[in-house]
Amino acid sequence: MTDHQPARTGRPAAPAHSAVPVPAPSADLDLLERTLREALPGSAGATEEEVAAVEARLGVPFSEELRVLLRVVGSGEEDSGEGEEYDHEGVCPVDRAVGCEFFGLEHLSAVDAEVRSSSWYGAGSGEAADPAAAGAAVVRHVAGSAGWIAFGSNGGDTYAVDLTPGPAGHHGQVILVGHEQSVGADLVSDSLTDFVLGRRSM
Repeated sequence: MTDHQPARTGRPAAPAHSAVPVPAPSADLDLLERTLREALPGSAGATEEEVAAVEARLGVPFSEELRVLLRVVGSGEEDSGEGEEYDHEGVCPVDRAVGCEFFGLEHLSAVDAEVRSSSWYGAGSGEAADPAAAGAAVVRHVAGSAGWIAFGSNGGDTYAVDLTPGPAGHHGQVILVGHEQSVGADLVSDSLTDFVLGRRSM
């Protein structure tokens, strides 16, 4: 087991003075999988091969929590044979279970600097990456990263699993990349487990 892989029981402790970001203590693979499967008994999950193919396409190894999410939720569609049951607010079961408008396996992408600067509202606002801030932050103060894996939306901004956190952050934390900003992102949850369970930092 590497520093990037939490135990199945789910509460790894970060080694003191570690230079390599590790998952948060709240990252619990069993709890995450159980919660999602209970909410989505008919979910069409992805295979290991399908997840590996997306990892290869994006060029970055996923966190164990993200792999669990994709193995359970996969395409973002249920396969119960009865159709999706939307709630009174028009939210589909997958989005309700995950906690956001889930993109689905085939639509995962990296929020890198090029994508953000070329297509988002905040481009050209004059903001610049701050090396000093990046050196002490939970979330790196940069325009984007190949390790920011966008998996969902709140209808305007993008939720991403952060695989390249700042020195004070956790590998696999969930961040919100604002569409009106061109640099940085906000910490939402220390782990995907926290995110799915509704434990938010903001």
